[in-house]
Amino acid sequence: MKRYLFSFVLLLLSIFFCSPLRSNPIALMPPEFYASELMFDSDGKWIIELHSYTFDIPEVVDSVRITTSSGSAKWNKPDFGNQEEGYWEHPDVFILQNDSLDSDLTIHSEGDFVQVTTYYEEGAWWGTEGKSSSHTFIFGNYTGALVRSPKEGESIAHVPYLMTLLNDYTSFYYNKFIYSKQYAIDPTPGIGQLNDENVAGGKLSARIHNLSDQPFSESRLSLKDEHYYSVIDLALQTDGLYSGDVYACKYYFDKLYPWEWPATVGWNSGHDYWTINPVEFEIEQDTILTLDIYINRYVDIQTVKPEETVLRIISNPITENAFTYETTLPVKSSKSIIEIIGLNGQIIAQYPVSENKGKITLPSNIAKGIYHAALTVNRKRYATAKIIVR
Repeated sequence: MKRYLFSFVLLLLSIFFCSPLRSNPIALMPPEFYASELMFDSDGKWIIELHSYTFDIPEVVDSVRITTSSGSAKWNKPDFGNQEEGYWEHPDVFILQNDSLDSDLTIHSEGDFVQVTTYYEEGAWWGTEGKSSSHTFIFGNYTGALVRSPKEGESIAHVPYLMTLLNDYTSFYYNKFIYSKQYAIDPTPGIGQLNDENVAGGKLSARIHNLSDQPFSESRLSLKDEHYYSVIDLALQTDGLYSGDVYACKYYFDKLYPWEWPATVGWNSGHDYWTINPVEFEIEQDTILTLDIYINRYVDIQTVKPEETVLRIISNPITENAFTYETTLPVKSSKSIIEIIGLNGQIIAQYPVSENKGKITLPSNIAKGIYHAALTVNRKRYATAKIIVR
């Protein structure tokens, strides 16, 4: 789970997908900036490290805006460097402080949310008209936080986990990176140094309780969080326990998967899996946590109902910012929501549902394009349907 593994996998995929042997062109992707690290100096002033996985066409970026609970301020279009022989020479990361913005912005060190939104110049490129992309993380005592506040000498660093999806979109194939929504405490901040290797925090040791009371035959397993896109790889030890590295942050898991090489697997890879009693925990740096994981059932994907029978969208494409949904799941007595999610993973809106059939009205300012409607019941995502807003 070291960050250099992420960089190595990204390099391999870049070589593969940029190879001239591929017959399908790859659509260029503009930068999507996110906060790769946050820290506070000895005076309590914040420092943000910005990064972007893609940097194909930075000239279409108009500006980047940072939003917190205290307000919003704009980072004016930076100097991205020179383009030589088709490649941009640019810094790996950009450092932001208050004097980098057009107005003062407060980030509360005891807890806050930090949203980074990239705005694109309208008409500068066919894929950017009227578009923006946002990435948010929450820390400390702010509602929904997944990592505590950093202490003096610590930072909060983004936890990378790469999954590649090949999407057929208007006859172009392109890489779509799923951004991990996890952030962890880094005891040795590396502001300005991408791929800092000190984020991994501790060790998880797990006892797997099988339904048949028989030990597992798998030598490696993976715990996956489908909402925050985080993963823990576990290897079988001689004492019968499974062990793996974890980051210093919070986790929530409800599924156990056979292990796969991350460069070859999509997030929903089509593998059978085991449902488990939900596991929620928080771990600190240099600690060892032992958990008991209880398996509920084995899920054979061949026997699972197709998602369209679980969640059905009526009147799709959507022409008047509203659609009707139908679900076969019992939602009346459960905490159930339908989320509208952009292709970049941003949650656009959330709607509580208490009936098996109802009407959803989208935000009036939602941009035209492709989104996903995801049905979550009792914190477990059961189905996702593609919707098109026109």
